[in-house]
Amino acid sequence: MWIRSQDKKILKNCEEFYIYSSIKEETYSIESGDAFLGEYSTEAKALAVLNAIQNSIRGRTHPDLDGVCDRTLGGVGFNPVFNMPKNEEVDKNEY
Repeated sequence: MWIRSQDKKILKNCEEFYIYSSIKEETYSIESGDAFLGEYSTEAKALAVLNAIQNSIRGRTHPDLDGVCDRTLGGVGFNPVFNMPKNEEVDKNEY
């Protein structure tokens, strides 16, 4: 799945995601391989974004998708790009 990082400097086709917690900085980042994709103030916010990515992979609609995935033609068509939301934009009830 194509992901655009929070700072808009990375556009990467990601296959796996994980949450990394920094006890020293009290933040939670979402990363894929060696790519830092976004940082959140709470684990709940990071999990909410990870849930939104999962829902996007399943083909559900999401406001941060730039396109619509055409699964009826075997993946032919427009591929979605998930834009990592900023910390302030994440309300765990919306994601």
